[in-house]
Amino acid sequence: MKPMPCKPSFIPVRLASCLKARRDHRHAAWSLLLLLGLAFLLPTTVRAHTDFGPQIDIDHALIQPKQDGSSAILKFNIHNNTGSVIHLLRVETPVASGSRIMFNAGDGRQLQLDSLGVKPEQTLEFATSHMWVELTGLRQELHNGMHVSMRLIFTSGQWVDVIGDVGLHHDH
Repeated sequence: MKPMPCKPSFIPVRLASCLKARRDHRHAAWSLLLLLGLAFLLPTTVRAHTDFGPQIDIDHALIQPKQDGSSAILKFNIHNNTGSVIHLLRVETPVASGSRIMFNAGDGRQLQLDSLGVKPEQTLEFATSHMWVELTGLRQELHNGMHVSMRLIFTSGQWVDVIGDVGLHHDH
């Protein structure tokens, strides 16, 4: 709201109206500053991109290249020690252009999932024939014994860095 201009020549009624407009404008400005200050103090639901640290354990990370060399299967176990449900969104690695969370629905049907949740204090095995992560668009040939850095990205924006070992070829 734009304050009304006040000139000394206004009659007293107009002057009272002008002073009220200025007071309302000052009140609105202070209210806005107070709200902005509170916004910095309140916790947000979306976290900054940070490392989960020791709250998430990843073990047995094994990368198995497919015979055709175009993609690889990533198998691992994820232990959630955060106290709340976490959702794996994707895996990033310098050796692949993308990743897909895959689920074997039976009858030869494989479904790609947008994310997958892990309940608090539980372990989810991405090391079975029912669930895995497929690394797509391999940028280099993977050989047995290689170590590959990866980052598991969660829907909260947090991540876990892990090193995967390249193992035997996998036919899926």
